[in-house]
Amino acid sequence: MNNYPKWKSTPACVGIDTELFFTEERGNYPYFDYIKKVCDTCPVRVECFNYAIENLVHGLWAGTKLEERNRYRRKHNIEGKTVVPASVFDGVYYAS
Repeated sequence: MNNYPKWKSTPACVGIDTELFFTEERGNYPYFDYIKKVCDTCPVRVECFNYAIENLVHGLWAGTKLEERNRYRRKHNIEGKTVVPASVFDGVYYAS
């Protein structure tokens, strides 16, 4: 099943190097403050957050870190789905 996010509007992050969202150094994201500001203005932030809660994705999504999303899932008794990297299946994410 193809479960890659399809946004209703154009995300604020379009055109920003995706490495900034996934570059982690010892548990910290060096670009977190910048990404957080971008996400705070994003028209699809809620959709992005919901996607990141429903799926066990890594990196920064909707201005949140994995640890924040894991706390949210525990608090709301949500079990996220595992997402297979795009490189495995023709450049498309699939959720199991």
